[in-house]
Amino acid sequence: MNTGFDSHASEDVLEAYAMGRLSDQDSTPLEEHLLICLACQNRLEAVDEFVRVTKAAVESVSPIPQTRARHLVCA
Repeated sequence: MNTGFDSHASEDVLEAYAMGRLSDQDSTPLEEHLLICLACQNRLEAVDEFVRVTKAAVESVSPIPQTRARHLVCA
């Protein structure tokens, strides 16, 4: 992944970073950029919030209880 920063980090790079999917090699230049770029700091904060809310929503969905699932299959 190309993370050289002539201007700002892309949404894809910020998303990968927020989700822990950016390699150490790619994270280093991003982290250096984030130290000086308020715009990217703000965008990363928004991406972090989106990831947090999405994970919480997924975790809140519970599967069909087994007893009810058996009734659905046996009908």
